[in-house]
Amino acid sequence: MKRRLLNVLTILSVVTFAAVCAAWVRSYWAWDDFEVRRAKPFADGSVFVRSWTLESNHGWLSFHTNVAQWTAADVQKYDPYRADSFISRVQWLTHRPTRKVWPSWHLVHYDHRAGAGGAASTAYSYSAFFARHALAAAALAIVPAVRGGRRRWRARARRRAGGRSCPSCGYDLRATPDRCPECGTMAHGVIEYAKEL
Repeated sequence: MKRRLLNVLTILSVVTFAAVCAAWVRSYWAWDDFEVRRAKPFADGSVFVRSWTLESNHGWLSFHTNVAQWTAADVQKYDPYRADSFISRVQWLTHRPTRKVWPSWHLVHYDHRAGAGGAASTAYSYSAFFARHALAAAALAIVPAVRGGRRRWRARARRRAGGRSCPSCGYDLRATPDRCPECGTMAHGVIEYAKEL
């Protein structure tokens, strides 16, 4: 069961790594914006809106989440201009890329209370995580690299345990199959025979 989960995790990491690399290359001539928005209207005319956005722009990958409680007055005020903001939808938009100068990654979060900052009565919470594509690709490559390295190490150990090489140092044991002349390690068959005595 554990091996299956690790295999699934490795496959997902490789597929996501490939997608991040493709988005990285594309990000220099297109700003991709994938958004899932859920809107729930209430009887008093207010609307609760929750959105999740994944963006790829000029070498940056970002994830945004926004939760807002729009009052009936704000919905009527913004409805002619932002009618699509108050309906549930899944959309993929493409814009011109814009250059951003930030460190390798950063996290943003703020809460806006109703009536603060000139807004009539809309309350919202906004969180965003920004990271360079290179950082995301490197993080996704860790699991496949570790799994590939362990698989290679096990295959090498199996070849050594086959009797041709010392399992400790890799010295060729065809001339002295009982004991390694380099490090003194006894062959597996000799150890088993000694245990029987």
